[in-house]
Amino acid sequence: MSFVASTPLVSTFYHTIEALCTMLNDVVLSIDNDGIHIGQFDAKSTCLVNVTFDAAKFQAFEVSTSHRVCLNLQCLFKVLKTIKNAKDITIAQTGAATTLEIRAKLADHTVLHKLSTLEMDQTYIPRPTTSFDVIARISSALLFATVGTMSHVAEVVELYASQAGSPQKQLEMCAKGSFSNQYVLFEPNEKFDLMQHRNSTAFLGKFNLKTAAKYAKGMNLSKTVTLQLSRDFPLNLVYESKLGSVSFCIAAE
Repeated sequence: MSFVASTPLVSTFYHTIEALCTMLNDVVLSIDNDGIHIGQFDAKSTCLVNVTFDAAKFQAFEVSTSHRVCLNLQCLFKVLKTIKNAKDITIAQTGAATTLEIRAKLADHTVLHKLSTLEMDQTYIPRPTTSFDVIARISSALLFATVGTMSHVAEVVELYASQAGSPQKQLEMCAKGSFSNQYVLFEPNEKFDLMQHRNSTAFLGKFNLKTAAKYAKGMNLSKTVTLQLSRDFPLNLVYESKLGSVSFCIAAE
């Protein structure tokens, strides 16, 4: 087994790992001709984290055979912090090597890291697919600010859509606390786009606000995040970066 992947999008790769290492510790990278994939629950199993670094978005990407590489994300992030200003990076593994090579070209020199791999037996978990009732795209910064302020009022947030057939398409977030109820209404504008709306009942689900705030920290991944909602299903937050997609599938309360 061997693979090599090169990209000048060092900042994108860095910020993706930065976001993930606050949620996951040891991870399994599933590598095939389509790219590099992560699919596993966070430590508290409140959310399924699903990541794809798309092979087509790399400058070069070659895989001899599909395989898995196990790493500690904290260690990988420490490595990337030393080379985050590189012009490009190349990630490679040859044969049965027990290290992952990360080569970075900086302004006047090249840095090579040989990161130790781990022995883990963990299955890749794909993101569940369903026919969503509501799909909306919202500013990442706006979503993070909204759930952050709501967490000062209540522990959970309820999500509602306008009734099917209503001429006014909107998404409402409601945080019901012990001393105040906070309501935030999103209608189509430059920071919010209701892309799909076929909800037959207004209520879409109830979610923990601290958990939502934890996974809404995607401003460095993408300026926008897609919300995918169906009643009695988890909430999907999907960020599309320059190297692929990062999604957080948050369980309902």
